[in-house]
Amino acid sequence: MIYPRVYSESERQRMRSKRLYTEGSELLTVTISNLAASAQKLYGFSTDATIRKYLPLNYIRIFNDSSCNLKVYVNNSSTSEPILKNTIWTYEGNFNTFLLENMDTENEATGTDIYCTVQRKPLGG
Repeated sequence: MIYPRVYSESERQRMRSKRLYTEGSELLTVTISNLAASAQKLYGFSTDATIRKYLPLNYIRIFNDSSCNLKVYVNNSSTSEPILKNTIWTYEGNFNTFLLENMDTENEATGTDIYCTVQRKPLGG
């Protein structure tokens, strides 16, 4: 009879780190909610079981197909990047959260027109 191998917690962590280092994650879709005029929304991943295991993420792509210009703040930074309407914005670097802000003072940015994907890209071999 063959018994399954039982790994210690430190061995499991080491194997997980090696897998993330060599394989990364698949592209993960983030559902964006509607943003009222001049509203902000914080997107964090520590409570999302699907994404949490890949933290910190290191790639984000936001396609703004809405009629409003947006701003994005990565990791609660004080500096923002504009995402103009009908443009694609990408960022590469470690992050755990990002904040989206609607820059339009009159119109709502519809979440179904804003497409966001995040990923933990492999770091090496």
